[in-house]
Amino acid sequence: MLIHTKGGRTKAQDSMQGLDHYQFYDSDICDKLLPLRLHTVPPKITSSNTQPRVTSKNFLSYPGGDSPWKPLPNSSYPPTHLLIHAAHSMSERRYKFSLPLIQECTISSILAMSLQKGSSLVASANKIIGSSMGHSQLPHRISYPDGWRTGPTEAWYKSQPSTKFTQLQYRKERQKPWEHEYIVVELENGTVCRFDRRARAETLADAFTSEGLGAEDTAHVIDKHDKEHYSAIADNSDLVLCMHFPDGQDILSILGICHGIQQNRETECYSLIRYNCYFFSWMIVVALARRTVDWALLGSDDKLWDELVNTTMAGLNSDASKLDQLKANTRAMLGKKPNHAAPPFSGSSYLLNTLHIALHHTRSNIKESLNELLLKSTVEKTMHAIADMSAKSAAEDAARSHASQSARDASFEAVMDVMWKTMLSDPEGAQLWEDRCRRTEECVRKAAAAASDAALMQFPLTPPATPPSTPSNGSDSEMPLVRENWEDAWDSTWNQIWLNGQSQTKPKDGPATSRIALLAKAAWSKAWKDACLANEEYVPLVSQGVAKHVMKHLPETSIKIDKTAKGTMKRMMRSLVSSDASNSELQTFIQTRISDFVSRVLRLLPKADVSSQIIEESMRRVWVSTTRLEILPV
Repeated sequence: MLIHTKGGRTKAQDSMQGLDHYQFYDSDICDKLLPLRLHTVPPKITSSNTQPRVTSKNFLSYPGGDSPWKPLPNSSYPPTHLLIHAAHSMSERRYKFSLPLIQECTISSILAMSLQKGSSLVASANKIIGSSMGHSQLPHRISYPDGWRTGPTEAWYKSQPSTKFTQLQYRKERQKPWEHEYIVVELENGTVCRFDRRARAETLADAFTSEGLGAEDTAHVIDKHDKEHYSAIADNSDLVLCMHFPDGQDILSILGICHGIQQNRETECYSLIRYNCYFFSWMIVVALARRTVDWALLGSDDKLWDELVNTTMAGLNSDASKLDQLKANTRAMLGKKPNHAAPPFSGSSYLLNTLHIALHHTRSNIKESLNELLLKSTVEKTMHAIADMSAKSAAEDAARSHASQSARDASFEAVMDVMWKTMLSDPEGAQLWEDRCRRTEECVRKAAAAASDAALMQFPLTPPATPPSTPSNGSDSEMPLVRENWEDAWDSTWNQIWLNGQSQTKPKDGPATSRIALLAKAAWSKAWKDACLANEEYVPLVSQGVAKHVMKHLPETSIKIDKTAKGTMKRMMRSLVSSDASNSELQTFIQTRISDFVSRVLRLLPKADVSSQIIEESMRRVWVSTTRLEILPV
């Protein structure tokens, strides 16, 4: 069957119906290697005119004469260097051709798609030439230009005769200096699928920058009897580790991880110092293992969540010796001298109740964070931060409420002390007392809120100085030498409310200097100070208790992992000496490889913008993107 690439039609082409069309970006290759003649007879050398031909067993024969192409022996494959040269000569000109449904002819071995750069075949012929089980296919470029589960990769996935796998190999090529790493999974139909990340560029200069260059992530289904591609896996690379999934996994999970990598603005680009084939392999290994364990169960299961809350709150009621020791150690770390035990905080019961309620309110945040965290090494810090933020907010609310209530109680006592004679002697004394209480209560409420806002603006938070509890005689010497911001806020607000929004007078002449106002302010100051000291004591206990409980009860799984093959750096497998390893041990192994990679990069490029933290944070973002995709359940 003669298939022309440009100009005219043949009878053979007229008879081709229902065939998929594919575009290649090429100029020279179409002139020299096409049109191709496909045979169904045993391979043989052809010599008609000037066109090269392909026989039914993937042999490419070339004409003799003055052509630069030389005839091939019957048992040989096309010269790889010629195919690579032809593929590297790609241009913007497009050519269309059709491929018939020929199961016996595997075009992948002809096109030599193991190029490390510049291989940009736009479409895949896998659906046609690899539809039957046990046949190698062309490498497919993973891409979802229109969104997840759409486009060419979705079509490629649906065309696969087998998508389930129970074994994953993490492999490293021996060829230096790059020592390319990739992933291989064994499919149920006896084929394997190889996942690679390579650069797409004519120059690798940009690959050494943090911005990187275009990346090409591919999936290549290979028959185990394929002497070219499958043999190269064992012959040219070493096994880093082999993971077993007894319940099975689907390659859709890996495609989802690849999509997550491509969705991130940084990781979608190829960078030798960050997001290269190593990052690609690390991400797949860690993410697949992470999918086997549900950390968010601590937040979603009612029984487990109640246990977390009860254990944390019980830690706040620990015996005095442990609490005093914790406080002494804290003061020593801050360079402070030991002090005498403070009297019990009158609002401690309310504070504990507030913290208990706040802890329940963090459930959704903790559940969401546990679902989006990838590495166990980041769990404790994240849980501590979530609980600490919630506890601080609740403690501040408790301090506001406690101080305001204390000021209110003190003000009512002061009103009674000031007006008791009027209440007894004046017929309208009861009404006057009620009006005074109402105005005083409003002043206390709004002045306390303003003082709290001003006090919380200070960082670090320090308890305010307690003003005198009795009115001064008016001498300036008895006023505090340095007024706190909260005092100005209190006085200003009190004057404004008491005068019903009229123009303010000076604090020493205004309502804020009255006995009632000063007593209320003194009570607020003392209560606020006590609440702040209690918060310093209890908030760390809450955040530490949550983080400690989560780390102790974090769901874990056991993954069967084969030992490293000969020739691999065995020192990096110390945590995986047995055939069964936890998800945490596997993560530690990958994190060690990340750290070693960063060290090597910095030795070669001391100013390179790369660190383990940068890479691990990028992995977390990719994982978050992956968790939001609709993927087949584990």
